[in-house]
Amino acid sequence: MQHIDKSVHREEGNSITLRYLESIKIEDEQRYPVDYNNSFRNLPDKENSYYKQMTDILLVNQRYYCCYCMRRLTGNKDITLEHIIPQNVDKSRISYYQRDEVSELKDNIVLSEDFSHTPNPSLEKLPHTVAYDNLSISCKGELPKRKHSKDVIKDGQCCNNARRNEDLFPIYLLDNSNLIVYHKSGKVLEGSDEYWQEDVRKVISKAKLNCPTLQDIRLLWFILKDNAMEEICSLGKEKDTRLDLIRDALYLTSLPDEKIDNLLTKFEKEDYWNTFLLYDWFHSVIWDEA
Repeated sequence: MQHIDKSVHREEGNSITLRYLESIKIEDEQRYPVDYNNSFRNLPDKENSYYKQMTDILLVNQRYYCCYCMRRLTGNKDITLEHIIPQNVDKSRISYYQRDEVSELKDNIVLSEDFSHTPNPSLEKLPHTVAYDNLSISCKGELPKRKHSKDVIKDGQCCNNARRNEDLFPIYLLDNSNLIVYHKSGKVLEGSDEYWQEDVRKVISKAKLNCPTLQDIRLLWFILKDNAMEEICSLGKEKDTRLDLIRDALYLTSLPDEKIDNLLTKFEKEDYWNTFLLYDWFHSVIWDEA
């Protein structure tokens, strides 16, 4: 998981929100009736909605990676807009997010409901459903499908789609390398910073970052970590050379035969392999090999 520095593109992000607010202002009442679903997403038009403008800025800010699982994104139907403080939050829950450690949320955000009903509200704090500082980009949590008996199931919905409206603290806003550990087994674990361990465990659990396919993807990146990226991409194009690449690397490990067979069976499939490549961030991650 990468640290997301919201300050880098705050000026551009805030300008999008302010343009949106100006477009919905009720002059007679001097109010801004914020409506995320029916106006922020769809006006002035779908192709150039404020939603589209905001997601473009957020993608750049996040270097085109999902805020949770580090999947590489394009912005072309493969993203969701994540509300860090959930859209349906109430006053009793907002203190969970507005902590001293995250000035982005404490200093720059106000509840949209309060903002919408306040005449001449200050624009120093922006409504949480449309504010740049409260938004991030997640993947859709869609992993390849596999067949089980006669049913086709999705193997592990993760990230924003798994989180839904659960309260999760945005650990990716914290510049702390001791928060998350990527273990050589493919698992994501809480790091050594005891103060944040409960929050980190909750993120891992509720965003389903240890679903089986994500674990296998990270495990394979660990196994191939000494192979050049160009070699991985080149040999992976064809099924036979892909299997040779994976098999040669797997047989140098101490993994049991059953696990090796399972990985070969999974990643010989083109859809799993192509999904694996979207997680290229893990080619250069620092692994816990203990």
